Amino acid sequence: MADLALVAHLRRDVMLPVLRAIERLGSQSTFTRFFQGITSAGKNLATFRPLWRWCLERLRSRQGGYALDLDSTRLLHEDGHQECVATGYTRLGTKPCLHPLLAVLEKANLVVGLWLRPGNAACANNVVAFTLDLLANFPKWIGLRLVRSDSGFCVPEWLDLLERLKLQYIVVAWLLKPLQRLLKKDLIWTATNVPGTEVTEVWHQEVNWPAPRRVILLRHRIADKQTAGQRTGGKGLVDCPGYLDQTSCSMDKTGKLWETAHHPPGLLASDDFRAGW
Repeated sequence: MADLALVAHLRRDVMLPVLRAIERLGSQSTFTRFFQGITSAGKNLATFRPLWRWCLERLRSRQGGYALDLDSTRLLHEDGHQECVATGYTRLGTKPCLHPLLAVLEKANLVVGLWLRPGNAACANNVVAFTLDLLANFPKWIGLRLVRSDSGFCVPEWLDLLERLKLQYIVVAWLLKPLQRLLKKDLIWTATNVPGTEVTEVWHQEVNWPAPRRVILLRHRIADKQTAGQRTGGKGLVDCPGYLDQTSCSMDKTGKLWETAHHPPGLLASDDFRAGW
């Protein structure tokens, strides 16, 4: 309710209704009654799904389609009294929080879906149902060229779903022991246009994957990054001193998404590749 108290302050701004093309701003009590009427997940969807649909219908079709980014975040609730608030890991340590799952259309910078979850929910919890619900409510003219996410969503059931739906994806892979052993082998690394960064590609099957998937491996030479004053992600391995390593898996039905893997100077210039991390 503290945030709603700001509405009273905003109502004093005579220019805000003009800029928003509305008659006037509602009062704090109006917004309070509105949100108090949303008492279940069903009412939440019934209220906000038409709003998301309305936003999507304002978008034009885009040649090649849009990129859809899935992510999760932590909403701190220090008082811990709100429904579904549970203790989970945050940047401030373990705190009472919510762990919402959200989807964003890149280029449009539009949040097209959000599900609240308890703070102790796993990152990929309900991601399959969320994706199916999201895609079922997309307008037909909004095409997707790519789905992207971080390693929290690298679970076989979700990757299987994307492949069944024939959606291309870039998902950061978990750097587990099998991939770590691959990195220790004599792989053929190729320099990229980013100094100190090299790339290679392998077909790899994790224990819980039904079939091999294409995996892109990156390694960053720490000394070069420090000399250039660059900051990079990655994990340092004892068996690969001097490097930080990253991995990503993908499904490419056209062969164009990852064709730069065979022409590495352009690989890291790709917005899709950078956003996949």
